[in-house]
Amino acid sequence: GRGLKKKSLSKSGAMAAFVVGLVSFLASYRMGITLILFYQSSSSLTKVGNAIKKKLEADHKEGGQRGADQVLACSLLATVIAM
Repeated sequence: GRGLKKKSLSKSGAMAAFVVGLVSFLASYRMGITLILFYQSSSSLTKVGNAIKKKLEADHKEGGQRGADQVLACSLLATVIAM
């Protein structure tokens, strides 16, 4: 999806995000919508944070792609609770 196109997710990260999203929506629409809102807000805040860091640090580099391990580390507990 979107994270893969924007290169913020690796292929494994995109696959994990898809599974997390699918499980969340299958659990309830409320959980699925909450997940989407969390993703959107965290992406926006990351952009703001990177812009600030870029101004403060001469050698600032933006983060790389997130893999399945990072996606699951951030969402596994919420996904288990959703089930």
